[in-house]
Amino acid sequence: MTDDEIRDANVHGIRALLLSEPECREAIAQWNSDAATIKRLMMLDRGAVGVPHELWHYLDDADIRVKDRDYANAQIEHVEDVIRQWMSARRDDIASGGHNFDGLSVTLVNQRNVAPSGEGCRGRGADRPPTASHLRARGRR
Repeated sequence: MTDDEIRDANVHGIRALLLSEPECREAIAQWNSDAATIKRLMMLDRGAVGVPHELWHYLDDADIRVKDRDYANAQIEHVEDVIRQWMSARRDDIASGGHNFDGLSVTLVNQRNVAPSGEGCRGRGADRPPTASHLRARGRR
């Protein structure tokens, strides 16, 4: 993968995870599995991609976000800002045309994040309307 492809895959993977935030402990295992895929992509950075350290923290903090909704909301908002700044800096480096940052998709987050019993908590996106911060992550606000 090129550095641009690594960066784009990381951004789209993080955005997918933002849309599937676990809401309970039972949903964390699937979310963490999906996050591990993004971590592997992030490890491909040879320095040129410049993955912001805040994204690493986000991937490791799902259990904290489930326990503390205030922390979750603050971290999600911060990660969305970091992604916007990271992509904005990248766009400034690219001559106009030829790059579509919304064109690369990473399919890793399924909408199942269901408790093992088949009952209970589901991850965001499966049966709950997105929050305003999630709509911004989708570019709809």
